[in-house]
Amino acid sequence: MWTLGMLLAVVSPPTLSAADVAPNSESSTQQQDESKKMLRPTVDLGKFQIRELHPAQGETTRVTLTLRLALPQQTSESTLKILQHWHHRLRDQTIIAIRVANTSDFAEPGLKRLRRLILLRVNRLFKQALVEEIFFTEFAFSIE
Repeated sequence: MWTLGMLLAVVSPPTLSAADVAPNSESSTQQQDESKKMLRPTVDLGKFQIRELHPAQGETTRVTLTLRLALPQQTSESTLKILQHWHHRLRDQTIIAIRVANTSDFAEPGLKRLRRLILLRVNRLFKQALVEEIFFTEFAFSIE
């Protein structure tokens, strides 16, 4: 009986005091500030559902994706506001890039060609290459 009680005392986790549980407010705000500095700003272009008919091949292509544009870390707030204002232009260029892409581009494992097409079309709107990377958070492709 004594060994069982001793075993339970050894196995049970130590109790924490309120001082151990409460994080240091200064260090937590510093960590939050550092994590914000490390994150790149992104622009959410939303969900795309595109259906394209190819009568010569007798097939219909359906593409569903959700897209985000990754910008450099030093992007200013005014630039982000301009990009939000140009939301529809950015979506239009993305739709054009998707429609221009070949069917084989959607079957590619990393979607490198499709990402490059979208990146080129979107960066054409600006005088410099502002968008660094394209992120797909959802992607589905089918041929009917």
